[in-house]
Amino acid sequence: LYRIATIGNFMLVPSSEQLLLSRSYYERFDLLLNAVKKYYIEQQTCFNDNIIKWLNLFRINGEGISSWKKFVDDNYLKGSFADDSYNVISYDTYNNLLKQLSGFIYERSKVMLIAYSRKMSDLRKMQKL
Repeated sequence: LYRIATIGNFMLVPSSEQLLLSRSYYERFDLLLNAVKKYYIEQQTCFNDNIIKWLNLFRINGEGISSWKKFVDDNYLKGSFADDSYNVISYDTYNNLLKQLSGFIYERSKVMLIAYSRKMSDLRKMQKL
């Protein structure tokens, strides 16, 4: 069973850029993430102004690697599409690609649900005060 219609397969991007992944990166999220990482760390970009404004929401005092890590953490990508060292996990296009992507989406869903549970728990604690 492939996990496509789950929370882990969705990510907020500027509404004007919904087709970025399919038009420029051939549905290869790993290629898109490598371009984002390159933007933060090497200050190189192929993105338009709307995407740059969105990416700058994750920028930390102009620091490249810290901004990349914030982007990964804030978008719940660590442990699924990025490893624990913040390296983008490349797709294995020759071997079980759908199974690999399904696993990424599943792992990201778990991370997102755990973060949601923590936030709800914190909110309940604050309401009791």
